Amino acid sequence: MVHGTFKSRDAIVAALADFALYEGELRRLEHELEGPEAAAEEDVGRAHSVCYRDRAHWPRFATMIESLAKMRLQLARLEPRLLRPSRNLSQSARRIVLALRRAAHVETRLEALNGRLEACEDLYEGANDRVADFRGWFNGHVLELIIVALIVEATLMGMELYARMNE
Repeated sequence: MVHGTFKSRDAIVAALADFALYEGELRRLEHELEGPEAAAEEDVGRAHSVCYRDRAHWPRFATMIESLAKMRLQLARLEPRLLRPSRNLSQSARRIVLALRRAAHVETRLEALNGRLEACEDLYEGANDRVADFRGWFNGHVLELIIVALIVEATLMGMELYARMNE
């Protein structure tokens, strides 16, 4: 409940609308991050010991990092709007918005959301790096085996050609 004069009604409504819009977006991001956090807890072991038998999870690692990057971009757009009231608001409306933001602990929630998001990003970035390293190692070994097989084949063909030339 907000107390004020009838003259300040428009400023109060504008302040409430501004606060409700951006605080609602913050709340949505906080809620949206709960799913990836729960998945991250399950993926800790897989993310730190990537092996070929866990390859079914690899596409999800990439999807998760994309999802987290989108959240990071949304947070980056939202943060300045949450920390500074719009210049379009009157001075009294800006004071109301600042008071509402203090009461809702917006700065603390932004820091907490940033930390939670960073922890998930670090986990999945590391997992994707390990998957890429493993794929490079595995594909490199397969390529080396193919090259060795081609060299052996070429050597055998050369020996056979040499044997036929000496007959």
